[in-house]
Amino acid sequence: MPIRPDLMFRSQGHEVYVADIKYKLTDDARARTSDYYQLLAHTTALDLPEGVLIYCLADGGQPERTVTVRHAGKLLHTLAIDLSGPPTEVTAEIAKAATRIRQRVREFSPLTAPVRKELGVA
Repeated sequence: MPIRPDLMFRSQGHEVYVADIKYKLTDDARARTSDYYQLLAHTTALDLPEGVLIYCLADGGQPERTVTVRHAGKLLHTLAIDLSGPPTEVTAEIAKAATRIRQRVREFSPLTAPVRKELGVA
């Protein structure tokens, strides 16, 4: 069965980053263990160094953190998007999340940072 993450980011034809969208946190505003396992499966199957779980912001806490998977060398990030405000604020929240993901995608792009700098590619 193929791995089908919610979001797959590619650069120059290569998969470089993966994200899964979740809608519910635990009662203490933490990501669920099963969600981390699913993201770990995606990053492992796609041979990626990291990925991100995206949640709706929960009352009483933000899930934003990074988990390092020992012996696998994978980084599993979480971030939250607040959907409770008016459309302009929700749009700003989504743009902020997109900017964070874009930064990570660029970092893992086949063009390494020194090459991008030499070519004048931001």
